[in-house]
Amino acid sequence: GTPESFRQSWEKVQGYAREAGKDPDSLDAGKLMYICVGDDRDWCRNNLVEYTHAYYGDQYDVDNNCAFGPPEECAKKIQSFVDAGVKTMILGPSSPNVGQITRIANEVVPLLK
Repeated sequence: GTPESFRQSWEKVQGYAREAGKDPDSLDAGKLMYICVGDDRDWCRNNLVEYTHAYYGDQYDVDNNCAFGPPEECAKKIQSFVDAGVKTMILGPSSPNVGQITRIANEVVPLLK
């Protein structure tokens, strides 16, 4: 989904927690986001389509649910969800390639607030 849909869903969850007498701030808002970092945005997107559709089927929305392309674009997508309330972002590389994981750690994560 989009950052806005995440925010709306999270607000509902917090409301339900309040109704149940729980502290909504004690909850952790988490999101799994698949990611592919690379200079060729189209290649990265296609890589994620192949990867996610194998698990979730053809209806999985890569454009809204994944970060792909150059590090700056990936960081911007991730940051939009952090700004919408995500406290724990789980990044799922579309490849177990060590180079991909290194790029995420060295080129994307430092760009996040």
